[in-house]
Amino acid sequence: NHNYEKRLQMDNNEEFRDVADSFNRMAERLTEYRASTLSDILSAKKFIEAIVNSINDPIIGLNTEREVLFINDEALSILNMKRENVIRKSAEELSLKNDLLRRLIRELVTPSDQKEALKIYADNKESYFQVQYIPIRVLENGEAEVYVGDVILLKNITEFKELDSAKTTFISTISHEL
Repeated sequence: NHNYEKRLQMDNNEEFRDVADSFNRMAERLTEYRASTLSDILSAKKFIEAIVNSINDPIIGLNTEREVLFINDEALSILNMKRENVIRKSAEELSLKNDLLRRLIRELVTPSDQKEALKIYADNKESYFQVQYIPIRVLENGEAEVYVGDVILLKNITEFKELDSAKTTFISTISHEL
């Protein structure tokens, strides 16, 4: 009768305690599900997409099958790809035609100890990025964390590289003059 507020209390009976706990968890989830509406879910999805697109650094979200769930405009720009050709597509298949994506996926699958900056030529200039791989886990049943995918974040460090180069040039010039 869609009355998901009912709970079973079987604390004194060991045989049925696990069944009652499972039933209560199910009823709690059904209550949460019932409380949400499709418009709420779509609104939240649009809000999260807006957040991802407002991030100035390239960001790519992959599920456990390594399909692209989300990608922001910055990532599309440096990968030279279109959103409609990327979303819900296998990153491994897409990487066959894209060298940069191939390198990112290879590092995700078999991480190396080298943490050197990634040099990318995009928008008619050289840029340097520090790649960060973030495994995403969600709390399942309020108990254990379950792996649900990865986020690839490329932090633009071009400005720091340029400052480092300027510092090196300055020190070189000063020591030469001395």
